[in-house]
Amino acid sequence: MNSIALISALFTISCFALIVHLGNKIANRWLRYLFLIGGIVFSFVITSFIPPLLGDNKLSTSGTSGEYLVYIGLTYIVINLLFFRKKLR
Repeated sequence: MNSIALISALFTISCFALIVHLGNKIANRWLRYLFLIGGIVFSFVITSFIPPLLGDNKLSTSGTSGEYLVYIGLTYIVINLLFFRKKLR
């Protein structure tokens, strides 16, 4: 397991969470969507820049970071669906 890629993926997930939290506070719907799209693009850019900042200049590390990002996202979705369902009436 590549620790630099994992750190990058975890940082990106935290950026996603912060962007969604701040984006939901915007009252105007179109500005909210614009903020969320810009924030997602910014998070993906940050994902590709963290490994070089930590001293790894391989392109495969950024690819592995994106792979870990998908795994973490899918794990979050599965856990959320299994344990935090809303009860139907």
